[in-house]
Amino acid sequence: MNTFKINIYLTIFFISISLLVNFVVSVYFGNYRFVHYINWSTLTLILIFLIVTSSVKYSANKVILYFWFIFYLCGILFLNSVSVIDSKLNIDNEDADNFYILCLISLSIGFKVSELIFINRKYIVSLNSYITLNPICNIILFLFPFAFFVSTLLSLGFVPILLGKSIISDMYNYNYGPLYGYKFLIIISILGLIFYSLNRKYKYKYVILIIIFAFISLIDGKRAVLLAASISGIYMYYICTVKHSNKINWKAIISLSALMIIMYTGLSSLRSGENNSVDITTIIEKFPIGVEYTDYVYSFKTYDPGSIKNYDFLKSAFGAFMNSTILEAFGYDKQEMIMSGSAYTWMKLYGIDMGIRTGIISELYFQYGYGTFIIIFFMAFYFDYINRKIFQVTDLMTFLLILSLFGFNVLLIVGQATVYTGTLTLILYFYVFNKAFAVLYKGPNRVVLQKYQL
Repeated sequence: MNTFKINIYLTIFFISISLLVNFVVSVYFGNYRFVHYINWSTLTLILIFLIVTSSVKYSANKVILYFWFIFYLCGILFLNSVSVIDSKLNIDNEDADNFYILCLISLSIGFKVSELIFINRKYIVSLNSYITLNPICNIILFLFPFAFFVSTLLSLGFVPILLGKSIISDMYNYNYGPLYGYKFLIIISILGLIFYSLNRKYKYKYVILIIIFAFISLIDGKRAVLLAASISGIYMYYICTVKHSNKINWKAIISLSALMIIMYTGLSSLRSGENNSVDITTIIEKFPIGVEYTDYVYSFKTYDPGSIKNYDFLKSAFGAFMNSTILEAFGYDKQEMIMSGSAYTWMKLYGIDMGIRTGIISELYFQYGYGTFIIIFFMAFYFDYINRKIFQVTDLMTFLLILSLFGFNVLLIVGQATVYTGTLTLILYFYVFNKAFAVLYKGPNRVVLQKYQL
């Protein structure tokens, strides 16, 4: 099937899904006093977004665009579900929706311009079965998840996800131990196992370890690591199956996707304890993305850009990125800088004990207003740069690190800048660590570039 037909089908599919969301809202929430639909003005903008996105060429760029759009659709369902029990959300969502979709249009245009400027691209890596990480990295990555589990167990005395009751209100207040700040490495561990399972014998032992590591990533009840690993892992499968067979191995991709969905659904049930009644609202609440959209819409209608006291996007993001010792040398307090981020600011704004995530578009809007369109446009250049690097690496560890960063770029719409920049620091640390050991280790971890454009 040629690219033009695929783009046509994708456009029709997502327009149909948008209309289906309105149908679901009408059927299940139509009798409530206030209902949140996708308005016709928003549907028009959605059509423009999908047309522009269909002109974007590279698959990694399209993954980000479509994921951020799916987040919006899930957000509309969440908005209706939550407004059933929270009257503060009985507000019009059209302006917030239109602003969000306009940001997606700006992002898609940015991707298209970046692709036109950086038109000459290198090619996909040749994933030979003998390629491996250097021994030091292998040991660290495959022992770390177990060390993380033991550290958490010793610090808490229990496994939160296995308590048999809801931990949603408490899971952000636990002290998970000294290794918790390095939880990101579990993503690299999972990606390494997925890579090793592609071309080696006894691949089931790698699958078993993937399941074990995925469970360990969930013991605190938080989903970000598993979601990032899932997105990056599925895209790795896509890359590798296209490379080896010149066609997409949908069986492998669907199997991996199903495994991650099952594990995530299990997490949702475990962390909510006995609150597992079956109705439309509880089904929506198990969606992995979308709940952040409710706080975005409420904030968009309630506050103006620049009006939220103590909120400083750039200060908090930079503070999370920088080393605390370096900051202290210049008279800055890292924790104080991070506290000016959206999660803590909105927590105080709401008068609650849990951090609030509203997504990167919301964070930018409340700092820069309509200048967000320009920032999002240039953010596409950064995303496209990272996505190009996936196919330009020269060693396996860099390949895994860039793939993990791709996963976090996709998830940035549901995350926050401080977490993202803090994770970016860890990626850079581990990249330098890997390069230092590469000088000592000359094993078969080099990646051969092959002329196969994706």
